[in-house]
Amino acid sequence: MSKKSIHISDSKLTLIIAICISAILFNAAVGATESTHNDISSKPDIQSNLAWPQVLKKAKEKEVDLISCSAKTKERKSYLAFTDPHLSFPLVIITSVSAPFIGGLDDLHGSKVAFVKGAAAYDWIRRDNINVIPHFVETPLDALRAVSVGNAEAHIDNLAAASYLIQNHKLSNLKITAPTSYGNYNLYIAVRKDWPELVTITNKVLPTIRVQQHSNIRNKWLAVRYEHGIRKADVARWFLGISGVMSFVFFVILFWNRRLNREVHFRKQVEMELKSEKEFVSSLIDNVPTFFVAIDNQFRIMMINQYMLKKLGYKVDEIIGKDYLSMFVPEKERGVLASVYKRIIAENKNTINENHVLAKDGREFLVEWHGMPGFDMNRNAHYFYGIGIDIAERRRTEDALRESEEFLSTIVENIPDMIFVKDANELRFVRFNKAGEELLGYSKEELFGKNDYDFFPEEEADFFTKKDRAVLRRGEHLDIPEEPIQTKFKGERILHTKKLPILDEDGTPKYLLGISEDITERKKAEKALLESERKLHAIFDHHYQLTGLIDTEGRLLAANRTALSFADAEESEVIGRYFWDGPWWDPSQRPELRTAVERAVRGEFIRFETTHPAEDGEIRNIDFSLSPVRDDDGHVIY
Repeated sequence: MSKKSIHISDSKLTLIIAICISAILFNAAVGATESTHNDISSKPDIQSNLAWPQVLKKAKEKEVDLISCSAKTKERKSYLAFTDPHLSFPLVIITSVSAPFIGGLDDLHGSKVAFVKGAAAYDWIRRDNINVIPHFVETPLDALRAVSVGNAEAHIDNLAAASYLIQNHKLSNLKITAPTSYGNYNLYIAVRKDWPELVTITNKVLPTIRVQQHSNIRNKWLAVRYEHGIRKADVARWFLGISGVMSFVFFVILFWNRRLNREVHFRKQVEMELKSEKEFVSSLIDNVPTFFVAIDNQFRIMMINQYMLKKLGYKVDEIIGKDYLSMFVPEKERGVLASVYKRIIAENKNTINENHVLAKDGREFLVEWHGMPGFDMNRNAHYFYGIGIDIAERRRTEDALRESEEFLSTIVENIPDMIFVKDANELRFVRFNKAGEELLGYSKEELFGKNDYDFFPEEEADFFTKKDRAVLRRGEHLDIPEEPIQTKFKGERILHTKKLPILDEDGTPKYLLGISEDITERKKAEKALLESERKLHAIFDHHYQLTGLIDTEGRLLAANRTALSFADAEESEVIGRYFWDGPWWDPSQRPELRTAVERAVRGEFIRFETTHPAEDGEIRNIDFSLSPVRDDDGHVIY
């Protein structure tokens, strides 16, 4: 790496230079020391292995003059000036291979996420109110290792940095799970705020990098601050040189010769560094576990990584220069994809789209592409490149989840009882099934977003609300055997309702679930049955004949008042005893009575004359009968 000094007056500014792949990985800073020095080719003071928080601290204290790769945040803009962006990669989520499905940032709520101290990603997460548990570390490698060993559940970084570290440090149990909603992660060269001149110079230098060079080194860039200064000693020497034409000519030749030597030396160093960069970037792109392809504006393939070649079953010499659309895109998707590519070129902006990619054996991969334009020296986009993630597994998971939700929704809709869900804060309806609509007489559209006070009398609404709040406060299931409710078309109905809280991942009630069974008709039937039993009991109890009810084992279940009075017995003395052991019979009659009961249980009607000892001691002749009582299936039950 070439190291140059910047001269402002007599102050010499030294550089701290390092390779940068992401805004928080291999960061470099340029530090300043002031001393009077006249040698334009003196060596800089290079510092390395600085942790990112140290870099930012030194930048605030003006001990750092230039940072080669940094994201732009509101806080950093207070003490740094930024060039035009020179690197751009998608910001992605990295988890362990065994981690549950994560489709985006919303799925990180409640998760422990590793962040490098001072990283822009953490500021953006907080800005967007994504509730994560931060786990702060010093470097991106520390963050990935934290996920690898289970100290954190996820890490957010740009795709290139994450892929490079995963490959080179053999973190084989990590995977790139999903992109974030932040689009591409732009990186800038950052300069001390009080040196805006350096920003202008750097912005002029960036477009001079050739297209192929930019493609080769876009994931790893070296920040070099270089400025030709005019020293006071030089000015004095030039002024004195005016005294003689020959002296002046000699000085000019000498000055430009020295400058040319420096530039030749600098160019050789840059060429060596670019060669090293090319090899490094090629290795990075080939081994990153994502698809990478560069295409010119005629849809010809300029570059493709080894990972994509291996997945699709091709060798590089089979595809370079070939038409990408006809080779890799199903015919039905070519028109749409061609318009996407043209839009990238025409509008000079990044895009995200999904399409299928054909393998050599005919298999199709569903890929989410992040497309970016490539610029020439005049900032004209005449090629583009795409970074793709195979999302087939994610899509299958999403489809399975959607099918499961539809299945459960169908079940809920067809349950004959009313099912409703309210939000825990304002107790407004958020879900209602068909049975609930039919019972209350209101449609889902009328119910959603409303609460009980919008549909029921105040007294009823107060009752419902009180019960709801009790369930949410206690966090327990509540069974309400009976509760009246006024409906729109059916009048008052009686419900048997069960209510329970639905908790979030923190154990806080988020919703209230209610299941209500309309028991109005059952209550009417029970009331009618009770009234019928009351009437039958009155008839049974006031009948002049001795009447009783026996079970199929011969035990007495009931005896009317006439029978009890006849034997001068209390109900408690006879109920539950065998009928033939009752006080109405002479002991000698018991075998005959027992046989009669057994025959009646088998379905016979029994009738014969017998004698009963009356209350006054006299023996009475009785016309005795046993009549079996059958159920709907014809079985004898009494």
